[in-house]
Amino acid sequence: MAEGGTTDKIPGPLLYGVAAVLVVISVLWPLVGSSPKADPLHTSNTSYQHAFIVLDGDRTLVALVLSDDSKPVATLDSRTGERVAMGTLCPPTTQGRITVHQPQNQWLWVSCGPSDFVLLDLITATPTLTASEVTTKNPELAAGFRLDHRSVSHDVDAPTHELMVKLHDGRTAWIDMQGGLAFAPSPGEPWQPGYFCWPEHTCSTERKECLGLGPSPSGQGMVLTSNRIHGERQRPGETLAEWPAGLLRPGFVKQPTNRCAFEREGGYLLLHDSAAFEPKEALLSLVDRDGTLHWTRRTAELGAAEGYEPRRAELVGDEVLIFSTNESHRKHLTATWLDLKTGEVRSAQQLFGSP
Repeated sequence: MAEGGTTDKIPGPLLYGVAAVLVVISVLWPLVGSSPKADPLHTSNTSYQHAFIVLDGDRTLVALVLSDDSKPVATLDSRTGERVAMGTLCPPTTQGRITVHQPQNQWLWVSCGPSDFVLLDLITATPTLTASEVTTKNPELAAGFRLDHRSVSHDVDAPTHELMVKLHDGRTAWIDMQGGLAFAPSPGEPWQPGYFCWPEHTCSTERKECLGLGPSPSGQGMVLTSNRIHGERQRPGETLAEWPAGLLRPGFVKQPTNRCAFEREGGYLLLHDSAAFEPKEALLSLVDRDGTLHWTRRTAELGAAEGYEPRRAELVGDEVLIFSTNESHRKHLTATWLDLKTGEVRSAQQLFGSP
């Protein structure tokens, strides 16, 4: 220290520490105030529009089309929840209405505005065919074309294996999945059900029959009934077999691709209540046409978020894939695998929705 004054020295280690802190701040400062991009599959402000089952070898995938303006599509493994692929339906420059057709397994036609389209591979979430490629291959399209934008019903319409277009000269043509052009549609695979039930009834896939649920003769709950198909004159429902007792507030679990009930050799998945009023639980049961009850599971055991119940089911081998959701707003989707014979839960994965 010099006489008549003071000189305070900053200790070396402290100086180096301050410098290190300043370096860290300079690196992180651009990130302050910014938040990581939200995962589109697990946010609370979106919903999914469609959930398609895609078979890929031994894997059963679920392809989700989200309601976001960019129309993202995500494909996930239904057993593990693993995200297999993610992309978008149409180019970002798309103007006009986007129409999602009924897929044929992994192949999905998407109309992107009035005169653009893609054929999407749902396993990879990427296009395998585009409008420009088809136009180059087929000179008949060079003068222009328009897509048929009829409304598509994903629980009534058959899978779309060809895309119908209107040519500039007025002819109607069909584009196949290899990009070929024909002036008559080729026959597709046979489509179930091939008939329609009244809105209050549910179609059977194993027989030409409309199924309903009517009051039990005993006065306890409801029993399975056979009802008129669309076009038949009014007739009362006929009770099927002799149900030992009715179920309370039952409803059919339907298939993912149509309005028909899940059906396996005369057995149906029915969602129903354990009692007429609280305390009660929602139950899922496999019930035969004659009323035989094979098994019952509490819906709380299926891994779905509270308030979401099994609505769709698909048979895969000796297992059944259950989709638990709310059909009105589609904010959550859980995929649960059950042993069809015993009702044992094999796996449950939340595929969509905020945690």
